[in-house]
This record gives sequence, C-alpha cells and structure tokens, in this order.
Amino acid sequence: VAGVGSAWLAALARGDRGIRAGDYTAASRGYREGLEAFVRAGASDADPDVRLNLRVAHYNLASVLAVASSGRTTPLAEPARLPETEAAALRYQAFAHLDDAVRLGWSDAEALAQDRDLRLLRDDSRWAALLEAVRRPR
Repeated sequence: VAGVGSAWLAALARGDRGIRAGDYTAASRGYREGLEAFVRAGASDADPDVRLNLRVAHYNLASVLAVASSGRTTPLAEPARLPETEAAALRYQAFAHLDDAVRLGWSDAEALAQDRDLRLLRDDSRWAALLEAVRRPR
C-alpha cells in the first residue's frame, strides 16, 4: 500500500502464513507485530486498501485469541487448562480486536456467525452488541 511502508504488511503476511499452517502462536505474533508496526509508523487508515488489511488482521487476530482462550494453540489441538482470568483476558482482547475490525468497516455478520474459531465468544454478553454493530447501517 503506497505511502505507508511495508514492515507492517510483511508482519501481517507472517500472521496469514501462521493461520494457513495452523500455527496460531506464529499467527498471533505476526498480526500483533503488524498492527503495532502500523501504529508506530503513524500511518493513516483513510486509504480503503489499508482499512481492508487492518480489518482483516484485527478479525484474524480475534479468531486466534478466541481459540487461545480455550487453552488451544490451534483449533484442533487438545485444550490445556487455563486459569479463568487468563481465558477471560484473551476473550476481552478478542472482542477488542473484533470491535476494531467493525470500526474499520467489517460488515459480514454471516462470517461471524459461521466462524468456528469464534464459537467460544458467542455465549458472552458482548456478542449480541457486536452483531448489532456489524449489522448497523453506516
């Protein structure tokens, strides 16, 4: 994306590779590094292509965090026992990233409803408000 630099995009690409490889630890690291690099660059999210990259990164990071809140490192891994405070913190972070995705234009309520990685978030009281925000006309 012109004028923004490429370090953040390269990190987001590492996140995407982690998702495709089923390595959610690497995916989380890549998405976090990419989003942090974008902020450090002081770049603007006014460009539609930048907004698209950012909203997908926030959505994917939320998915990874939701899976991690179950104690899993991948969707198919056996869950480890996590302290509830740690699981709750991961769910909180997942919702924060989903809120950012919506703020940046995420409007696919069906994807949220169908995404198996997000299933642990659906019983949370914040889920209904999230869906309402996604469905709200802009």
